Amino acid sequence: MTDAVTPDTPPARLLVAIPMYLTVPALWFCNWEAMDKRNVVGVMATRKLYLASAMRNMVGGALERDDWDRMVVLEADMLPPADAFLRIAQYPDSLDVVGSLYHQHPEPHHPVVYEQVTDTGFRPLHYTQIEPMVEAPGLYEVGAVGMGFTSIHRRVLEKWDPETPMWDSADIGHDLYFCREARRQGFSVRVDTAIQCGHLTEIAVGLTTVRDHRQKLISQESR
Repeated sequence: MTDAVTPDTPPARLLVAIPMYLTVPALWFCNWEAMDKRNVVGVMATRKLYLASAMRNMVGGALERDDWDRMVVLEADMLPPADAFLRIAQYPDSLDVVGSLYHQHPEPHHPVVYEQVTDTGFRPLHYTQIEPMVEAPGLYEVGAVGMGFTSIHRRVLEKWDPETPMWDSADIGHDLYFCREARRQGFSVRVDTAIQCGHLTEIAVGLTTVRDHRQKLISQESR
């Protein structure tokens, strides 16, 4: 685990990148409005673009600006805590890619946090791996994170190998692809289990939902 924050240093300037398609849920908008944005210096958004294309467009626009240190991707189905931007702004400058903890929509609601098991293959962390990270909230190095609510240090985008596409949906998805290629280039990928987000479906999927489902599985297995 890495030290989570560096409160004695000046906060990072955050540029929020929101890849929207057509609409956003009212609950998402209300949550966004409630977030503390004192360290947010700008907001970028796309409309009617698939995620890989949206990310390419926003990164291009972001690098034309010189007023930010970390780009924070916020997808339109994520409900981060109100103080999440404050925490991100205090990350040590050495951290490259840091994702939040959220869970997949379908049961059994695997965490959107992965270990790399082959050169091209990833699998979600098992709940026995993620639970200790939740019990001791902080920053943990992992194979990949989803882009639902994830901060990327500016240097990752500026120093990216120009011969390697940055965002490619491929067979593993744009987020796993990005993390795999970032790690190949020497950048770190971590999950911050102190930032736990709801993942909107018809309900918000969070740790309580996940643990309820696990208890059902345990009860069934014990019969």
